[in-house]
Amino acid sequence: MQLYFLRHAQSESNARWQDDPDTSFHFPDPGLTTLGQRQAEAVAQALARRSSVPNGNPHDPGNRTGYGITHIYSSLMHRAVETATAIGDALNLPIHGRTDLHEWGGIYSLDAEKDIREGLPGNDRAFFESRFPRLELPPDFKDDGWWGRPYEPRTDVPARTRRVFEDLMGRHRNGGDRVLVVSHGGFLNFLLAAVVNLTADQAQANLDANFWFVLNNTGLTRVDIGPMFCGIVYHNRIDHLGDDLIS
Repeated sequence: MQLYFLRHAQSESNARWQDDPDTSFHFPDPGLTTLGQRQAEAVAQALARRSSVPNGNPHDPGNRTGYGITHIYSSLMHRAVETATAIGDALNLPIHGRTDLHEWGGIYSLDAEKDIREGLPGNDRAFFESRFPRLELPPDFKDDGWWGRPYEPRTDVPARTRRVFEDLMGRHRNGGDRVLVVSHGGFLNFLLAAVVNLTADQAQANLDANFWFVLNNTGLTRVDIGPMFCGIVYHNRIDHLGDDLIS
Protein backbone atom coordinates (compact mmCIF):
# COMPACT_ATOMS: atom_id res chain seq x y z
CA MET A 1 0.00 0.00 0.00
CA GLN A 2 1.11 3.51 -0.76
CA LEU A 3 -0.64 6.24 1.22
CA TYR A 4 -0.51 9.81 -0.08
CA PHE A 5 -1.50 12.82 2.05
CA LEU A 6 -2.31 16.07 0.26
CA ARG A 7 -3.03 19.37 1.94
CA HIS A 8 -5.80 21.28 0.14
CA ALA A 9 -5.00 24.17 -2.20
CA GLN A 10 -4.95 27.77 -0.97
CA SER A 11 -8.18 28.79 0.73
CA GLU A 12 -9.58 32.25 1.39
CA SER A 13 -8.45 31.88 5.01
CA ASN A 14 -4.91 30.94 3.96
CA ALA A 15 -4.69 34.01 1.74
CA ARG A 16 -6.04 36.30 4.46
CA TRP A 17 -3.59 34.94 7.03
CA GLN A 18 -0.69 35.23 4.57
CA ASP A 19 -1.52 38.89 3.97
CA ASP A 20 -1.93 39.74 7.67
CA PRO A 21 -1.04 36.96 10.15
CA ASP A 22 -1.73 39.21 13.14
CA THR A 23 -5.35 39.86 12.24
CA SER A 24 -7.99 38.02 14.26
CA PHE A 25 -10.52 36.50 11.85
CA HIS A 26 -12.24 33.22 11.07
CA PHE A 27 -14.01 31.91 7.97
CA PRO A 28 -16.11 28.89 9.01
CA ASP A 29 -15.77 26.96 5.74
CA PRO A 30 -13.84 28.89 3.09
CA GLY A 31 -13.49 27.90 -0.54
CA LEU A 32 -10.42 28.18 -2.75
CA THR A 33 -8.92 31.40 -4.01
CA THR A 34 -8.09 31.87 -7.70
CA LEU A 35 -4.52 30.88 -6.83
CA GLY A 36 -5.85 27.83 -5.00
CA GLN A 37 -7.84 26.75 -8.04
CA ARG A 38 -4.67 26.97 -10.13
CA GLN A 39 -2.76 24.95 -7.54
CA ALA A 40 -5.46 22.26 -7.53
CA GLU A 41 -5.31 22.00 -11.31
CA ALA A 42 -1.51 21.83 -11.22
CA VAL A 43 -1.38 18.92 -8.77
CA ALA A 44 -4.22 17.19 -10.61
CA GLN A 45 -2.38 17.38 -13.92
CA ALA A 46 0.86 16.19 -12.31
CA LEU A 47 -0.90 13.12 -10.93
CA ALA A 48 -2.61 12.52 -14.27
CA ARG A 49 0.58 12.80 -16.30
CA ARG A 50 2.03 9.95 -14.30
CA SER A 51 -1.17 8.10 -13.57
CA SER A 52 -0.38 4.79 -15.28
CA VAL A 53 0.09 1.70 -13.13
CA PRO A 54 3.76 1.74 -12.02
CA ASN A 55 6.13 -1.04 -13.01
CA GLY A 56 6.43 -2.45 -9.50
CA ASN A 57 9.99 -1.24 -8.89
CA PRO A 58 10.21 -0.83 -5.09
CA HIS A 59 13.06 1.67 -5.52
CA ASP A 60 11.02 4.50 -7.05
CA PRO A 61 10.84 7.09 -4.29
CA GLY A 62 10.09 9.90 -6.73
CA ASN A 63 7.17 8.19 -8.52
CA ARG A 64 9.03 8.45 -11.81
CA THR A 65 7.18 5.39 -13.07
CA GLY A 66 3.79 6.73 -12.05
CA TYR A 67 1.45 7.29 -9.12
CA GLY A 68 -1.31 4.89 -10.07
CA ILE A 69 -3.75 6.37 -7.54
CA THR A 70 -6.59 3.91 -6.96
CA HIS A 71 -8.67 5.64 -4.26
CA ILE A 72 -9.34 9.25 -3.28
CA TYR A 73 -10.66 10.20 0.18
CA SER A 74 -11.53 13.77 1.07
CA SER A 75 -12.50 15.93 3.98
CA LEU A 76 -15.95 17.47 3.52
CA MET A 77 -14.69 20.98 4.14
CA HIS A 78 -15.26 23.10 1.05
CA ARG A 79 -11.60 23.80 0.25
CA ALA A 80 -10.70 20.10 0.42
CA VAL A 81 -13.61 18.95 -1.74
CA GLU A 82 -12.74 21.56 -4.38
CA THR A 83 -9.14 20.32 -4.41
CA ALA A 84 -10.14 16.66 -4.52
CA THR A 85 -12.62 17.31 -7.33
CA ALA A 86 -9.91 18.69 -9.60
CA ILE A 87 -7.89 15.52 -8.99
CA GLY A 88 -10.88 13.19 -9.36
CA ASP A 89 -11.76 14.83 -12.68
CA ALA A 90 -8.19 14.46 -13.97
CA LEU A 91 -7.94 10.81 -12.90
CA ASN A 92 -11.59 9.89 -13.58
CA LEU A 93 -11.97 8.51 -10.07
CA PRO A 94 -14.78 8.90 -7.53
CA ILE A 95 -14.13 10.90 -4.38
CA HIS A 96 -15.02 9.19 -1.13
CA GLY A 97 -16.10 11.89 1.31
CA ARG A 98 -15.45 11.27 4.99
CA THR A 99 -16.75 13.18 8.00
CA ASP A 100 -13.61 12.41 10.04
CA LEU A 101 -10.97 14.02 7.79
CA HIS A 102 -11.83 17.60 8.74
CA GLU A 103 -9.49 20.18 10.18
CA TRP A 104 -9.48 20.41 13.97
CA GLY A 105 -12.33 22.45 15.38
CA GLY A 106 -14.78 21.52 12.64
CA ILE A 107 -17.28 24.05 11.28
CA TYR A 108 -17.80 26.86 13.76
CA SER A 109 -18.24 30.59 14.24
CA LEU A 110 -15.78 32.59 16.31
CA ASP A 111 -16.34 35.56 18.59
CA ALA A 112 -12.69 36.56 18.93
CA GLU A 113 -13.26 39.18 21.63
CA LYS A 114 -15.05 36.71 23.92
CA ASP A 115 -13.07 33.66 22.67
CA ILE A 116 -16.33 31.81 22.03
CA ARG A 117 -16.62 29.13 19.32
CA GLU A 118 -20.03 27.80 18.35
CA GLY A 119 -20.59 24.81 16.07
CA LEU A 120 -22.45 25.36 12.80
CA PRO A 121 -24.43 22.90 10.64
CA GLY A 122 -21.99 22.76 7.72
CA ASN A 123 -22.98 22.27 4.09
CA ASP A 124 -25.97 20.04 3.39
CA ARG A 125 -26.62 17.28 0.88
CA ALA A 126 -28.11 19.64 -1.70
CA PHE A 127 -24.95 21.80 -1.63
CA PHE A 128 -22.64 18.89 -2.41
CA GLU A 129 -24.88 17.11 -4.91
CA SER A 130 -25.42 20.28 -6.95
CA ARG A 131 -21.73 21.22 -7.11
CA PHE A 132 -19.67 18.06 -6.78
CA PRO A 133 -21.29 15.14 -8.64
CA ARG A 134 -18.11 13.06 -8.35
CA LEU A 135 -18.27 13.17 -4.54
CA GLU A 136 -19.73 10.12 -2.78
CA LEU A 137 -21.20 11.13 0.58
CA PRO A 138 -20.57 8.74 3.50
CA PRO A 139 -23.27 6.79 5.37
CA ASP A 140 -22.96 9.02 8.45
CA PHE A 141 -23.63 12.19 6.43
CA LYS A 142 -26.46 14.32 7.87
CA ASP A 143 -28.69 15.69 5.11
CA ASP A 144 -29.28 19.07 6.79
CA GLY A 145 -25.58 19.75 7.42
CA TRP A 146 -22.68 17.33 7.83
CA TRP A 147 -21.19 18.98 10.94
CA GLY A 148 -23.97 20.09 13.31
CA ARG A 149 -22.11 19.61 16.57
CA PRO A 150 -19.98 21.69 18.97
CA TYR A 151 -16.49 22.98 18.30
CA GLU A 152 -13.93 20.17 18.51
CA PRO A 153 -11.09 20.93 20.95
CA ARG A 154 -7.57 20.15 19.76
CA THR A 155 -7.17 17.56 22.52
CA ASP A 156 -9.76 15.38 20.75
CA VAL A 157 -7.87 15.32 17.45
CA PRO A 158 -5.17 12.68 18.12
CA ALA A 159 -7.69 9.93 18.85
CA ARG A 160 -9.68 10.81 15.73
CA THR A 161 -6.65 10.83 13.46
CA ARG A 162 -5.41 7.52 14.86
CA ARG A 163 -8.83 5.98 14.15
CA VAL A 164 -8.59 7.27 10.58
CA PHE A 165 -5.10 5.83 10.13
CA GLU A 166 -6.06 2.44 11.55
CA ASP A 167 -9.19 2.35 9.38
CA LEU A 168 -7.20 3.13 6.22
CA MET A 169 -4.69 0.41 7.08
CA GLY A 170 -7.51 -2.04 7.70
CA ARG A 171 -9.02 -1.26 4.31
CA HIS A 172 -5.88 -1.08 2.20
CA ARG A 173 -2.71 -2.27 3.96
CA ASN A 174 -2.42 -5.78 2.56
CA GLY A 175 -2.85 -4.95 -1.10
CA GLY A 176 -1.41 -2.85 -3.88
CA ASP A 177 -3.76 0.11 -3.40
CA ARG A 178 -2.45 3.65 -3.79
CA VAL A 179 -4.61 5.85 -1.63
CA LEU A 180 -4.80 9.65 -1.74
CA VAL A 181 -6.18 11.52 1.30
CA VAL A 182 -7.05 15.20 0.75
CA SER A 183 -7.21 16.99 4.07
CA HIS A 184 -5.75 19.83 6.15
CA GLY A 185 -2.47 20.94 7.67
CA GLY A 186 -3.39 20.51 11.33
CA PHE A 187 -5.12 17.19 10.75
CA LEU A 188 -2.20 15.87 8.72
CA ASN A 189 0.23 16.81 11.50
CA PHE A 190 -1.63 14.54 13.88
CA LEU A 191 -2.02 11.84 11.24
CA LEU A 192 1.72 11.79 10.60
CA ALA A 193 2.22 11.61 14.36
CA ALA A 194 0.11 8.45 14.27
CA VAL A 195 2.24 7.11 11.39
CA VAL A 196 5.43 7.49 13.45
CA ASN A 197 3.58 6.13 16.50
CA LEU A 198 3.71 9.18 18.74
CA THR A 199 1.34 9.15 21.68
CA ALA A 200 -1.41 11.78 21.90
CA ASP A 201 0.57 13.61 24.60
CA GLN A 202 3.72 13.60 22.47
CA ALA A 203 1.84 14.92 19.43
CA GLN A 204 0.26 17.69 21.51
CA ALA A 205 3.60 18.58 23.08
CA ASN A 206 5.21 18.95 19.65
CA LEU A 207 2.58 21.44 18.51
CA ASP A 208 2.70 23.27 21.85
CA ALA A 209 6.43 23.71 21.21
CA ASN A 210 5.71 24.89 17.63
CA PHE A 211 7.25 21.76 16.08
CA TRP A 212 5.34 21.02 12.87
CA PHE A 213 5.40 18.76 9.87
CA VAL A 214 5.33 21.72 7.49
CA LEU A 215 2.90 21.46 4.57
CA ASN A 216 2.46 23.92 1.74
CA ASN A 217 -0.85 24.15 -0.05
CA THR A 218 -1.04 20.97 -2.21
CA GLY A 219 2.10 19.66 -0.51
CA LEU A 220 2.19 15.89 -1.08
CA THR A 221 3.47 13.31 1.41
CA ARG A 222 3.97 9.60 0.67
CA VAL A 223 4.01 6.77 3.21
CA ASP A 224 4.68 3.18 2.15
CA ILE A 225 2.99 0.57 4.33
CA GLY A 226 3.28 -3.21 4.25
CA PRO A 227 2.48 -6.09 6.60
CA MET A 228 5.80 -5.62 8.44
CA PHE A 229 6.90 -2.13 7.34
CA CYS A 230 5.87 1.53 7.45
CA GLY A 231 8.09 4.32 6.16
CA ILE A 232 7.80 7.97 5.12
CA VAL A 233 9.22 8.16 1.58
CA TYR A 234 8.90 11.91 1.11
CA HIS A 235 7.11 14.85 2.68
CA ASN A 236 5.67 18.16 1.39
CA ARG A 237 6.55 17.57 -2.25
CA ILE A 238 5.57 20.64 -4.34
CA ASP A 239 7.53 20.23 -7.58
CA HIS A 240 4.19 20.28 -9.43
CA LEU A 241 3.91 23.99 -8.59
CA GLY A 242 5.60 26.78 -10.47
CA ASP A 243 7.29 29.51 -8.44
CA ASP A 244 4.23 31.74 -8.86
CA LEU A 245 1.92 29.08 -7.37
CA ILE A 246 3.68 28.31 -4.10
CA SER A 247 1.89 29.32 -0.91
